[in-house]
Amino acid sequence: MKYYYSATWNTSEKLLFNWKEEVSGDFESLVKTFLDRERVIKLLADFIMFTRQDDELKKVILRPHQIRAVSKIAKRAEDSTRKRGLIWHTQGSGKSLTMVFYTGKLVLTLNNPSIVLLTDRNDLDDQLFGVFSRCSDILRQTPVQAGSRDELKKLLSVVSGGIIFTTIQKFFPDEKGLKYPKLSDRSNIIVIADEAHSSQTGEAAAKLKAVLSAEELQELADGGEISTEDILAVQMESRAAESGITYVAFTATPKAKTLELFGRLPN
Repeated sequence: MKYYYSATWNTSEKLLFNWKEEVSGDFESLVKTFLDRERVIKLLADFIMFTRQDDELKKVILRPHQIRAVSKIAKRAEDSTRKRGLIWHTQGSGKSLTMVFYTGKLVLTLNNPSIVLLTDRNDLDDQLFGVFSRCSDILRQTPVQAGSRDELKKLLSVVSGGIIFTTIQKFFPDEKGLKYPKLSDRSNIIVIADEAHSSQTGEAAAKLKAVLSAEELQELADGGEISTEDILAVQMESRAAESGITYVAFTATPKAKTLELFGRLPN
């Protein structure tokens, strides 16, 4: 038996969702699970927001899989021994809003964190920044975009923290070599990487090729792509000593390297 739910103000088929909570029993058991007191209070307090888009006020309520993802990675962020997390999502799962609520949760639970939203192209950076800018109420602060590597360093050094948008290219070293510079001495930096598959061209791709293995280079020669995941993997390995950074990646198609770095279930 399946239990479907929808907002009362819009019952169109595309907004009718199957409640997928893993619970055994009949319809009554599903309803009681859905209307559990603690669950309802948490939903009302933490997972509803209003946002204005095109002069229209919209009410946003997270779906169960988004709530579960936000809760799990937010809890992990509080554990100083666990510095990596992976959200394996599907297309149309509401990834951007999951990122928004996760960031809002971090602002509340951590002590002035610096939260870096990472993409690999300027247009994607602008797109995600636009989503976050419309959600400043739940974020409790205004996000900013780092226009250069020097500006990124300054923003990361601010004691009061902040929500910073930047592209992966600003994490690379300059022309002098492939030694990755230390960007901050702070102990509570969260890097959230948005998956995006790139071509084999451009500054990021050129610098990454210099540190890829022979096997990975062969994969590129066979028509593969360089993605934010690949670049982040190199960053994580090169910055292993910087224990103050927590990495969280969002991806629909995790590569073997990604799973190796972030671990597999139940880890």
